[in-house]
Amino acid sequence: MNQSTDNQHQDQKSTILIVDDEPVILKTMMLSLQDDYRVRAARSGAQAITACETEPKPELILMDITMPEMDDYEAIVQLKKSPETASIPVIFVTALSDAGHEEKGLELGAVDYITKPVNPAIVKARIKTQLELKAARDYLEDQVARRTEKLNRANEELKSNYLGTVKSFSMLLEQKDTKLAGHSRRIAEQSRNIARELNLSRHDIDTTVLAALLTRVGSITLPDRIVAKSLFELDNEDRRMVIEKLANAGLMLMNIASLSEAAKLVESQYEHFNGSGLPNGLKGEEIPLGARIISVVRDYDLLVEGKLFNKHYSHTNAITYLNRHKSDYYDPEIVKVFIKLYGKSYSNTDQIITIGLSDLLPGMVINEVKFNGRLYVRNMTATEEIISELYNIHRRSHQRCEIEIQI
Repeated sequence: MNQSTDNQHQDQKSTILIVDDEPVILKTMMLSLQDDYRVRAARSGAQAITACETEPKPELILMDITMPEMDDYEAIVQLKKSPETASIPVIFVTALSDAGHEEKGLELGAVDYITKPVNPAIVKARIKTQLELKAARDYLEDQVARRTEKLNRANEELKSNYLGTVKSFSMLLEQKDTKLAGHSRRIAEQSRNIARELNLSRHDIDTTVLAALLTRVGSITLPDRIVAKSLFELDNEDRRMVIEKLANAGLMLMNIASLSEAAKLVESQYEHFNGSGLPNGLKGEEIPLGARIISVVRDYDLLVEGKLFNKHYSHTNAITYLNRHKSDYYDPEIVKVFIKLYGKSYSNTDQIITIGLSDLLPGMVINEVKFNGRLYVRNMTATEEIISELYNIHRRSHQRCEIEIQI
């Protein structure tokens, strides 16, 4: 056999680490195994741990249990603690016949126990069995990991499609009033960023975003004369009706299992921090955190779009309004985070230019987007997601896309 073939044969062998402080026993075991395995040696538990960190890493360890220096029980404990070595099977080899030692070793994670003097044929049989078991276990773990990854990808795609459907539905509702075009998308994005700043879990962030997209769903039952007016243009009776319709939509959405958590936030979006809100008069932290977030970003957007009062608030005046009513209507901490993220993020210039879809880049401030003259969204920051969405609509509808941005 030439050198190249011999090296290739060695590469195909499983690597065994033998750990024993007696040179004669170590040499004897190495000689008995070297024809079938690539064999490495260590004289102590400490050396064994070091050997497991270098290539070729062992696929099985034969470890004498009566060595000096590091307690070999301690060695296996350290090996099982590390993710890199925890799956390596360890077979204890010892002259001790005490069943207590065997029991302790197995409890710590050893897979087998061989007593001295060793019989090479038995050692080989035990090694072969454990390597086959490890190969089967590794194969099953790999298959589970592959299927889990596949399921996760499918689940992410399903969630993406589901969220896309909700976004489209929310935008259809906004077609009743062009002032609100993009309102739900804007408050969803701002709610997401505030929730991240507050270190909410991914689940709670997703729930808050979903609820933000559904804040206007109750308006589907409102007459056009009501929808066309700002909230405080209405008399007290109509204003209360609007708030109740928007909040009560949460009750309807609770019948849909996948929306039940978001529905609670929709229902609580008009609760006030001081307890004076609707529909349940919740106060402070009784109000779900996601609803407290949505309340702030929703009213900011309505202020600047002229849909809370019958006038458009400047960015500065809208921030002043939120500050004035923190602790009354709004959670002071949410107002503080909102101002941290958005207090200085708006340009003072009113210059508007028209660009093509191919010129739109993430971070640009969109004034409005129209398809064949029909308003699609307005007043939002371009993201990779929004740009991709616009390209998809343009490709599928073949309609002319007109984009105005602020500079």
